[in-house]
Amino acid sequence: MNRFAVGLAVVAGCATASLAQFTNGDFETGDFSGWNVAFTIPNGNASYQNVELFDIDGPGPLGTNFAARFSVGRLVFANGGDEGIEMTQTLNLTAGTAYTLDADIAAINTNATGSNSQGGIFDLIVDGVSIANFAVGDLGASATQGPEFFGHLTGTFTASGTHTVGISIRRPFTAPGNLRQSVDNMTLDGGGGPTCAPDLTTGAIAGQPGYGVPNGILNNDDFFYYLALFAANDPAADLTTGAIAGQPGYGVPNGIINNDDFFYYLALFAAGC
Repeated sequence: MNRFAVGLAVVAGCATASLAQFTNGDFETGDFSGWNVAFTIPNGNASYQNVELFDIDGPGPLGTNFAARFSVGRLVFANGGDEGIEMTQTLNLTAGTAYTLDADIAAINTNATGSNSQGGIFDLIVDGVSIANFAVGDLGASATQGPEFFGHLTGTFTASGTHTVGISIRRPFTAPGNLRQSVDNMTLDGGGGPTCAPDLTTGAIAGQPGYGVPNGILNNDDFFYYLALFAANDPAADLTTGAIAGQPGYGVPNGIINNDDFFYYLALFAAGC
């Protein structure tokens, strides 16, 4: 039996329910894959929007990785109200389960001499409602906290089924070029229970509703969805540096898609959730 046939044999015997998790919550695809990024209504704007290498905790231990970065504000200035962007995913969650939503956040004023009275207002949101909020406040050379802010935001909620979950970033002013707000490491933990890394999709037919959207169920659709990513050499198929558990680089993407990635996913799938 060749290696590919072994993979199919394992798939046929494995299907289990699990909790949902963000797709590309750490942005290591290098883009916004899995995320819906939209302006808040009616006056949201972002003069900058990208996924790029950034140290989300500055002097902390996390180091430089891909992160979502924006410069948000109001499209047209008007007194009152905060506007910007929302970045969300629609997740099928276990009803009655308490979930914890986490994100690393940062705001930087790149103007070496000036200050800005609001570096960014971050909200963790569920169905458009804030469950945790932090306003960075004044950032800059003359600000008490200086030109940089690094932090972590946590919120909890009880699910009732399918929810739109994510983060919003807003400001009461137009979006200046000297401010950057950043987000990384978006995670969703269901009551301390395990997340399901190999749960990738609701269905395996491209273009159909739920394609590429985890649904809390691990089955053959997830395997064939990954197989399609792998065959297309999609960056999202890059999962590991090597295929030997416990060795350096196991489970760490390295920018190369090869058989190690396939068998790493196969091991995740076979382990279930």
